[in-house]
Amino acid sequence: MEAEDMFYNDYFLEVENRVKRQGPPAIADWNSMKKLKRFLIIFYNNTLVVSTSSKVNFYKCYGELVTIERNLTALTSNLDPNLKLKAEDMLHKFLKYLDGMKNVNRMFDH
Repeated sequence: MEAEDMFYNDYFLEVENRVKRQGPPAIADWNSMKKLKRFLIIFYNNTLVVSTSSKVNFYKCYGELVTIERNLTALTSNLDPNLKLKAEDMLHKFLKYLDGMKNVNRMFDH
């Protein structure tokens, strides 16, 4: 097994543009990725519902927007500071573009 890992580990010892590569990923990095994966699944599933429809249906979009806002709001209370910060940033952008849920009805009136 060590022989198989040699090329993988050697890759991170190389210098590129006078900078040593970072890595290999540590256990903390993999744990962060697991959290990020859960975070991204929310948006992936919501995007699938909206994008697979041949026309925009208000009830589908509204439900997905509510789900996104609810999940982002919940994640802003997460104990993981990185996840919390990312959720706060995304919630801020979400609210900026939709002005919260106040203007959603106006989006679908057209």
